[in-house]
Amino acid sequence: MVDGAEHTGIVDSGVGARAGQTVTVWVDEDGNYMQAPNTGTDNAIGALGGAALGFLVLGTVGCGLLLIGFHWLLDKRHRAQWQREWQSLGHTPGWSIS
Repeated sequence: MVDGAEHTGIVDSGVGARAGQTVTVWVDEDGNYMQAPNTGTDNAIGALGGAALGFLVLGTVGCGLLLIGFHWLLDKRHRAQWQREWQSLGHTPGWSIS
């Protein structure tokens, strides 16, 4: 019943239902057929899945930033090492050897 008015129609009741059997049908505010709302278990599984996905995304981003920072530090160290080697040869970086 929607707003106290009885409605009739054809509804997919699933496998195993018999003719004349009472089935529960969910309708929206306008009386249109809709799927049953999620159960608490469905909501919990969705929340856990979302949390796991968020954890994976944040972990991936964190690892990526860590690798970028490590790469930057290594590059900085290598540039300093190159500059020390150039200076040990008596040259300023950017000048040709010849």
